[in-house]
Amino acid sequence: MEVYYMAALAHLLGSRAALLGPRLAAYFGSAKEAFEASFEQVKASGILTEKGAQHYRKWYDPGLPQKIADYCEIAHISLLGIQESGYPASLREIADPPWVLYVKGKLPNLTAYLAVVGSRKATGYGLSIAERFSRVLASEKIAIVSGGAYGIDAAAMRGPPWRRKDNLRFGLRPGAPLSSSTQRSFSTYFRNGCCHL
Repeated sequence: MEVYYMAALAHLLGSRAALLGPRLAAYFGSAKEAFEASFEQVKASGILTEKGAQHYRKWYDPGLPQKIADYCEIAHISLLGIQESGYPASLREIADPPWVLYVKGKLPNLTAYLAVVGSRKATGYGLSIAERFSRVLASEKIAIVSGGAYGIDAAAMRGPPWRRKDNLRFGLRPGAPLSSSTQRSFSTYFRNGCCHL
């Protein structure tokens, strides 16, 4: 259950989750203890800025870890914390690696991954190139990874042919799928893509 607390903290910490999540967990002893700490205790840790602390307080929901666990079970999504053995070793080596990965499908046993990011308001030409580019790379056994945003990111996910047994999607922004409606956000996020081989 620790990984669901990690995911909940990642949601509360937003884009700084990779940096601040491990610090909070270390300060309190675990992600669970950090998540269950009072707002005053979290603020007193000195780890969050004033703006970050206010964001944390605004979005805090004591039931969030369970909501994430429930949705992941329904949607057949598994979570991988950075400390787990199945976490891609090459991803651990980047600056500020994602603290938690949302995985739908099976992680490929590859050493080559390529992140594709681009404009959300891409031209038709840009979208077609992103699709073609990712199709060619996937045929060479290079995993295409994306945050799944609209535009170039989503086009890159449409390029590779979908084969059920090789189906894989995961996000590089741990908190991104969650917003006011966890289920709607998750289903939109995974429908749009995220990683594919």
